[in-house]
This record gives sequence, C-alpha cells and structure tokens, in this order.
Amino acid sequence: MMERSASVSRQAHGAAATPRRRAHAGRFSTAVKTVVGIAALLLALPLAASAAVPAAERQALTNLYTSTGGGAWTVNTNWCSGACPPSGAATFNAAGSECSWYGIACDAAQAHVIAIALPANNLAGTLPPLTAFGSLEYFSVASNRLGGALPALASLTHLQAFHAGDNAFTGALPILSGLTGLGDFAVPRNQLSGAIPSLSGLVALYRFDVAGNRLTGSVPALTGIAGLREFDASDNQLSGTIGTPSAAAALLRLGLERNSLSGTIPVLPPNLYSAQLGFNRLSGAVPAAPATLYTPAAFASSTLCPNPLTFSASANDAGWNAATGFSPWWATPFASNRCDDLQADGFE
Repeated sequence: MMERSASVSRQAHGAAATPRRRAHAGRFSTAVKTVVGIAALLLALPLAASAAVPAAERQALTNLYTSTGGGAWTVNTNWCSGACPPSGAATFNAAGSECSWYGIACDAAQAHVIAIALPANNLAGTLPPLTAFGSLEYFSVASNRLGGALPALASLTHLQAFHAGDNAFTGALPILSGLTGLGDFAVPRNQLSGAIPSLSGLVALYRFDVAGNRLTGSVPALTGIAGLREFDASDNQLSGTIGTPSAAAALLRLGLERNSLSGTIPVLPPNLYSAQLGFNRLSGAVPAAPATLYTPAAFASSTLCPNPLTFSASANDAGWNAATGFSPWWATPFASNRCDDLQADGFE
C-alpha cells in the first residue's frame, strides 16, 4: 500500500496528461491540483510500525518538524509521544513509529521514508536538508508559509515529484540534472530568482511549473524531454527568444505570459491546447495555430496580446481568432484596440 500511495501522484498525473481525448487534456491543470490532495490523504493514514527507519532519516524528520514549527502544524498526529506541544521542544514518538507519523510514507519493509506529504499544513520557517532521504520519491510542502532556500535535490535519485508552490522561498532553483525519475516539479508563486536550469535529460519530466517567481535569463531548451506535457514559466522576468518549443512534441500547455521575451513566435508543438504568450515583446507574423488549441469556452484561452506583432491579415488568423476568443485576434481586449495598444505599460 505504501508504494502505491507514494506513486499515486505520478500515476494520476500521467493519466491526466495523456492526450487521449481533447476533453481529458483540458482538465490537466485541475487534475494536477486534485492529485496533491489525494496523495496527502493517502499518506496521512496511520500505519502499523514494524521496523525503524535509519537514525539519519529519523533525525532528518525531527529536523523538519523543528525547523518548520511542527507544534503549530494543522495536523501532527503520531509525531510526538502524546500530544505535540504548541511550541518548544517535543518528545518524539519512539523509534519504529516514524512510518505512522502524519504525512510520512515508507517502503513495503517500513525501512525507508519514500514520501513526505505536508501541503497546506501551516508549516512555517525553512526547510532543512533532505539528503538523508535516499529513497524519497514524493515530497510536497505546497501552500504553507515557508521561506529561505529550496533544499538541494541532486542526491535524491529516486525523486518522482517535488511540490513547493505557494510559499515564500527565495534563492535559485535547485539543480535537477541526473534526476531521471523526476516527473513533476512544481514551485510556482514563490520569490525564486536566477536562471532556469537545464532540463535536458530529465526523461520522465511531464510537468514543470515555475510561474509567479522572479526568474531571469532565457527559456531553457526543451529537448530530450519527450514526455513533457506542461511547461509554465509565466509571470517571471525571462528575456531573449522563446527558442524551439516544438522540440517537446507532446507539450499540451505552454505558459510564458508576462515576461520580457522578444523575437518571433516559433513553430509551436502540434498537440498544444493552450499557448499563453501575451504581455511580452514578441514581434513579427504569427505562426500557424496548432489545430488542437482550445477555445476560451472550453478551457483557458490562449493569449497573444499585448505584443508588437504584425497585424496584417494572413492565413493563420482564423486559428488564433478561435483560440484567443477575439476576431481578429489582435482586437484585444476591445474591438477597437490593437494588440500593441497596451505598450504604454513598459512594452515599447
């Protein structure tokens, strides 16, 4: 059961992201959020303890409790001997009980921690190192009140999902190279800065979400990630060109709104259902709109404006008219406007 619980995020996200039918793909982002809650529920179920995890893993768990204000967590069942005190030092439950602590899941032998699921649980403070969890597959502390730097992940070679969105983390993104099992990396709406690291070689990656941070530099190459379904780096400070997103042929959603990207819009992946490219400095003629792009009534619309694009009529207009919900697409947000009418907000 524990192995199934730990992999529920990967399995369910993968199902949601498979473009079997257009209607299913349109619910991808909603499914992503729902699965986090399901995983947390499964991992929270207390289990009978039959073995003790290594001392280093137990210490890492107690460090996590201490550095994130465990006494004030919304739920901290089984972490303490008796009720956890609201503040101050805690007396942790006996060795061998770790796999029954709220939000902790272990492998079938109850010998190693493989999942830590503590989203929306009133964690506050900073995260300690996670290097002791050599078998860790799933980690979520999304929607808490955490700050400081994200922990190093390079040594967590079994990691499949890492969720830390909706906090106040600062500093750079962790190095992800070598994490060939990582499928889901989501750290949106923090205060992270610096460049997006190379994603090439992350062969299992299907979702990469860093929206709503302070990231700079260029859009990374999306090569060598055949299964990538969602890439969202909206609401950052990225510059340069978009590159060649068509290299990610399976991509369903491309989010690059509200950056400082320039150059022309390249050929887009053939299965894309949402291309959010507005509020940049993109120029030139629009490329052909993938036939799979959703209309606003079916899902979140694609965006092209504001951008100083070429507005002369072309054979590509009809597809973008449908995808953006405006006809012509450059009449945004009012019929009398042009796509670059909002350039006064620093886009000229």
